[in-house]
Amino acid sequence: MGEMEEEEFEQQRQQNSNAATYSNFEVTGASGNNIASRKHSPGMDSLQHAKTPCRKVSPTVSFGPQTITAASSIKGSPILSSRTTKRSTVDVLHRFAQDLCAVNSSGRRAKFHKFSLGEERWKWNSLDGNTCEPRTSKSLPISGRPSSAHHTQHNHNYQHLNNLLPRRDLVCSPTPTAEDGPLSWQPGFAEVLDMAALHPDLLQFQLALNDWIKRQCRIRGSALLLSSQEQNSTHCQVCGDQLLEVPLQCGDADFLFTLLRAGANQSDNYDKNNIKHEDLKGEEIGANTFVLARVELLEESVRSAINPLLEMLNNILNTKIGNDLPPLQACFSLVGLRSNSGFSAGLVLAHNSEQDRLDELKLLDPHLGMLGTLMTLMHNIEEQRRLAQQSQVFLSMTQNVFSSLQDMHLLVRNITKEAKALVHAEICSLFLLDKEHSELVAEVFEKNGTSEEYLTEIRMPLNQGIVGHVATTGQMMNVTDVYNHPFFYPKVDERTGFLTRNILCFPIKDSSGNLVGVAELCNKIGRDTFTRYDEQIAATFAVYCAISLSHCLLYRKLQEAHRRSHMAAELLVQGSTLSIAPEDILRLTVRDIPPPLSFHPEFDKLCFIPRSIGSGDIYVEASLAIFRDLGFIERFRLRRRTLARFLLMVQKGYRDVPYHNWSHAFAVSHFCYLLLRMNKVKDVIGELERFGLLVACLCHDIDHRGTTNAFQLQSKTPLAQLYSSEGSVLERHHFAQTVTILGMDECNIFEQLNRQQYLDVLDCIREVILATDIAAHLRKVDRIKQMAEGGFENGNAEHRYLFMCLLMTASDLSDQTKDFHHSKAIAENIYKEFFSQGDLEKQMGNRPIAMMDRDRACVPKIQIEFMDTVALPVFKFLADLLPELRTTHEAILTNRLCWHSLDQILLKQGFTTGGLEYLRDTCLEEKVLMNALQEQIATKDKEIEKDLEDNN
Repeated sequence: MGEMEEEEFEQQRQQNSNAATYSNFEVTGASGNNIASRKHSPGMDSLQHAKTPCRKVSPTVSFGPQTITAASSIKGSPILSSRTTKRSTVDVLHRFAQDLCAVNSSGRRAKFHKFSLGEERWKWNSLDGNTCEPRTSKSLPISGRPSSAHHTQHNHNYQHLNNLLPRRDLVCSPTPTAEDGPLSWQPGFAEVLDMAALHPDLLQFQLALNDWIKRQCRIRGSALLLSSQEQNSTHCQVCGDQLLEVPLQCGDADFLFTLLRAGANQSDNYDKNNIKHEDLKGEEIGANTFVLARVELLEESVRSAINPLLEMLNNILNTKIGNDLPPLQACFSLVGLRSNSGFSAGLVLAHNSEQDRLDELKLLDPHLGMLGTLMTLMHNIEEQRRLAQQSQVFLSMTQNVFSSLQDMHLLVRNITKEAKALVHAEICSLFLLDKEHSELVAEVFEKNGTSEEYLTEIRMPLNQGIVGHVATTGQMMNVTDVYNHPFFYPKVDERTGFLTRNILCFPIKDSSGNLVGVAELCNKIGRDTFTRYDEQIAATFAVYCAISLSHCLLYRKLQEAHRRSHMAAELLVQGSTLSIAPEDILRLTVRDIPPPLSFHPEFDKLCFIPRSIGSGDIYVEASLAIFRDLGFIERFRLRRRTLARFLLMVQKGYRDVPYHNWSHAFAVSHFCYLLLRMNKVKDVIGELERFGLLVACLCHDIDHRGTTNAFQLQSKTPLAQLYSSEGSVLERHHFAQTVTILGMDECNIFEQLNRQQYLDVLDCIREVILATDIAAHLRKVDRIKQMAEGGFENGNAEHRYLFMCLLMTASDLSDQTKDFHHSKAIAENIYKEFFSQGDLEKQMGNRPIAMMDRDRACVPKIQIEFMDTVALPVFKFLADLLPELRTTHEAILTNRLCWHSLDQILLKQGFTTGGLEYLRDTCLEEKVLMNALQEQIATKDKEIEKDLEDNN
């Protein structure tokens, strides 16, 4: 400070020395050590640094090692607090000691000034780099209250100084007196501070705060409305001295501002320009706290907005005064608080009466800054605790999810489980993108919100539903009322029986931004909709999902490559023993292809037994005849040598198992040949599809191991590990073997097709081979039934696909349409395979199901159940669509009657149903046929009698 500045400063100090009364003060640090003290005596201002702790007259509040608190040593002295270091505080106090009331007009250095004028105490803030004209107080008396004009001037200077103040590291509060009400450092407030320091829990702090307001400020009761932008809500969970189990939801995040604006509009004395929605600044009452508004809740239009909270608070307070007193109808005020950090709260006050309202607010008003600061601290602590918990949840989720990368189903289950827990949703479904079919596939879809019951492979078109819209746009959707939303796809609810109220749906993308899948969370628990905070959690969770799913898919590809390598090695070993003799190829190439009827006069009849023409090579020659008779050789320019080599390789590809062997493949192909000759079939499906259907029948069980899909999965065979994630393990292997043979030298019978035709025919072969899986057929049976009953539509692609699947399934089950003797022989071969699998399961220490257990299986009963469940409906649908096939349906009905008769005979005569010996008993077969014939005759007689009665 220069000489001129010092001289000017001294003159200003002398001018104001008679106007101000100075008090002794002490400053202590966070450790309690005395930093500086000042004792006033006329003509002497000194700052003494003390080395010993000072006498503590009032509690010292500390918020950290850098905070000091200046406490009053006598009544009426100013209170000084600062968030600065000790060095800067001593510097401030040094300037303060030079003159307590003067202002450094040069504005070069920030100083803190606080003075007392009689009973009036005024707050001046530090000036940092700003200039303010010094205020002279010569005309103010040393004692007594200032005049109205001086009071106005004080307010003007106070506002002007606050507007100029850019710093927020110094806070000065006016010194209360006994008239002003309870002091902030009284024991009641100390309890609140202790609660904030020792138990930083937002709910417990609110309870302590409500208790302090009631005891110290003589307010009847209070409650806090907390505004949360993350959850987009304004709610109350502490009302008076009660902690609500379920937070009372009052509105969205802007509800508090709307309420304050409405309250301000009802008062003529309030400056309505201060209420400006979120941009509202309010009156600064502390370093980081602003009062948005102080409004009186009088009008019904304002009170009704939070009427449930007011009624609850009023009821709690009325209960406390006892039943012997009349209930009080408290008048209410609402004080809005906001911090620089964005935290907003509304303090709802229940006054004892309208007359006491202003007095009670006056008692509370000096402490709003401290209350707002503490509430902000508690909110920040709660937010940090929430973030820590969230991080812990994400860490746990990551461990759970990444531990299941080897199994896609388990991974999806873990993802849905963790997603529900994160946002408190009833159910979660994860749809993976199937690019090939432009569909979203939920391999694990919760049916009723429990983790025990799931539906498998729900498919949705990529352009339908909220899930499809999110997948298409790549944007998250938070839908409050799903049934009124245009994108909602209600068929999923219809299939699952689940009632969806609200949905949070978000995309899952990989690091390149490509869509991996879509997650759908349904029905927020405890709320009407998902919040903004839930959206943030979902967005973060989507990143973890994308990483885990991408790694799982990559791991799956690596595993598939390894298993394919293993399978290829196995095929090489097998192929080395399956060499085709040149003379076989020559025989099939040079000789003319015989007509089909040359193998048997009834070769073209539905009742013909194709296995009766011979075995092995005869089936290959008959297959050549079928290809020629259907016109495929000429139409697709098939080379004889290529077709012959292909058929021989397919024959060699079948293993020597009791049922799923080359003879079964030929029998299925023969029945398909009969179907493909029908004109209606020709009209429905194209020639290329018919070509692919015949090839699929020849190859549909190639390399069958004589075991079921369930056994493959249970035994964790290489096939199961390769195809389990896609389902239909054996059927997918059969298709893969078909493609392998087509890729061999001189075996590609599709070599004359263009690229698109080649892709189309492979798609056709894959789809119909997969249709031979009975489990897959049962999933389509309702759609097939609807098509059969409603009629086939030629232009309907879905009907054409279902029709081809139906033709393939009927061909695969065609043995059931032959005579009982043949059907019984085929059943024996089937159960030989089943019992061999059962024996393997027993060796593995497992208990096979009854159908696979030779000691427990009852073949007639199993056959009847299979016919009723699968075979009869298939041929009933086929007969409805193709009337020429009604005889096949009647044949199955006859066979069912025979199996039922066999079951009755075994039961009456005490035959054991274990094993298969009785199926080869010719005498027993004759009895069965005789009983079945008699029962058929009796049934027809009853039908004739009924027709006669109807005619009469």
